[in-house]
Amino acid sequence: MAILAAAAPARALGTAGEAARPTDPTAVPALAEQKPAAEERWYGAPAVMSEGAALGLVIVGGVMTNQPGQSTPALGKDLIALGVTAWFLGPPVNHAANRHAGRALESFGLRLAAFVVPLAAGFGLSAAMNHGGGLLCTGDPPPQDCSGLPAAVAVLGVLGGTVSVMVVDDWLLAREEAAPRANGLALVPRLCVDRDEAVLSLAARF
Repeated sequence: MAILAAAAPARALGTAGEAARPTDPTAVPALAEQKPAAEERWYGAPAVMSEGAALGLVIVGGVMTNQPGQSTPALGKDLIALGVTAWFLGPPVNHAANRHAGRALESFGLRLAAFVVPLAAGFGLSAAMNHGGGLLCTGDPPPQDCSGLPAAVAVLGVLGGTVSVMVVDDWLLAREEAAPRANGLALVPRLCVDRDEAVLSLAARF
């Protein structure tokens, strides 16, 4: 709807620039409507909670594995396996639940690479430096010339990759454009000019 706010003869606008005025009312465009900037929504909270629960399961499982008893070590290993599974699958499922299948695959690939790449580097160094001594330098008797560098590379690489993947996945990937909010009543001024009159109107949009 449009409400007529003001109308004035072209004489009142001055005769000096009368020839320069357009004769077509549509030649003067309406004032551009300002669109609000798109807002982002973070949906990574369930992923963070699943990773926290996974870390708790791994810690409890590790403690139970070292406790004496017949069933405690076996249960501890099961808890560790459950925690690792939750760490791998929790955030990808969160992406999929928010209708981002591509990000779900990216999340799983990043988490798999965080383990595979450092372990492959560690075993490669072990084969080159320890000559069959193994990644952990174990044996009976233990090898004397075995280096601990491959194991350090593997462990530190897994830890660093795990933290990096969590930051990238949970904080950067878990974002999407928020749904637009209803603005209610919007008033848009419009100006049209022809040879005889200038019309300033106010359009209301619901």
